[in-house]
Amino acid sequence: MPIAVLLAAAIAAPAAVVSTASSPDAPVELFFGKLKAGDAAEAYRAIWAGTLIDRKPGAVQVMSDQTAMVIKYFGPIVGWELLHEGPASPHFRERCYILRTEGGPVFFKFQLYDNGAKWVVTKLTFNDDHDKLQTTPQAQ
Repeated sequence: MPIAVLLAAAIAAPAAVVSTASSPDAPVELFFGKLKAGDAAEAYRAIWAGTLIDRKPGAVQVMSDQTAMVIKYFGPIVGWELLHEGPASPHFRERCYILRTEGGPVFFKFQLYDNGAKWVVTKLTFNDDHDKLQTTPQAQ
């Protein structure tokens, strides 16, 4: 049963207080750690804190509900790992991760932006079919 979800684009507010991340890994690790602990709502609250999407609590609730439903369907989280990284610049990364569950893989694509103070998630999508995740081609 393919599950395609486009979560939401959230542009980081300039004065956002999201984390003190010095690496694009930090918000991803925070997100997956909270998911594994069984708290999808807190996973989204943590990565969207201080961003424009944070001003839309209904959207955040929908995202966390959809993710919780997928985790319930696929079963407990076993782990996660970086599958590939798309275009990269000093201030932008697009990374696809495999979330390993007992029932099978779920793929998450994060777009991350370094706003000068920290790395923040600006877009997040997931799907159980890796081929359905749009990836941005590398610059030639």
